[in-house]
Amino acid sequence: MLQFYKALINIRKETMTFSCLNAVEVKGREKTKTVAVKRWLDNSSSVMSVFNLNKNTVQTTISLSADGGQWEKFFDTDDTRRCSPETTSPEVLDSVKQAVFTGLSI
Repeated sequence: MLQFYKALINIRKETMTFSCLNAVEVKGREKTKTVAVKRWLDNSSSVMSVFNLNKNTVQTTISLSADGGQWEKFFDTDDTRRCSPETTSPEVLDSVKQAVFTGLSI
């Protein structure tokens, strides 16, 4: 668990976009109990976080703004180095296709 928190702290320190609190977009889906949060810093970079608050694995579409395109994963609570023996979330998240997220994951 300590490694998990250290990883989150390092990501926050290394990714300036997380410090920008005035450029935020949030969307939630009550049915799947998922939340997507997008933060951006100027037009140079943006970060999207997906939270599955459901105890079960869910399949859902994540879409924020008119970005479209794809998002590259750089942190996953299912990563074998942190919490779980396997991951179900995709390495690249396509904003128009459905993706599978393990229960209670980031």
